[in-house]
Amino acid sequence: MDNNVLDNFGKIFIDEVRDYVLTTFQWTFGNHISKLSEKELKNEISKFNDHDKELILRVIADAVDSSMHKMLFMFEEHSENMKLLYNSVDLVEESDGLCGELFVDGWIDKYSKYDEID
Repeated sequence: MDNNVLDNFGKIFIDEVRDYVLTTFQWTFGNHISKLSEKELKNEISKFNDHDKELILRVIADAVDSSMHKMLFMFEEHSENMKLLYNSVDLVEESDGLCGELFVDGWIDKYSKYDEID
């Protein structure tokens, strides 16, 4: 197994999916506004207290992690009909459990700037 290929893919996957989405929501809950609809959303969010905002961000992070996990699991379950290739390497064949690469000392711990949701 070439962990380098899996880790290279994992770093990109975490950075360009998980961290991008979570950063976008962090900005929405903070001071960054780039769209009119975000301004309206920010106005509504401003009515929440800090505890509620933190809870909402945790729910969003959990939804992102679950979606990423399910997507990787889908490639495992349907590997006869679909392939996930990185540098021409089939990542399902390369891993002993592709969806498990995210958690427990996996890609999230290694590459994400946000903590894993327990």
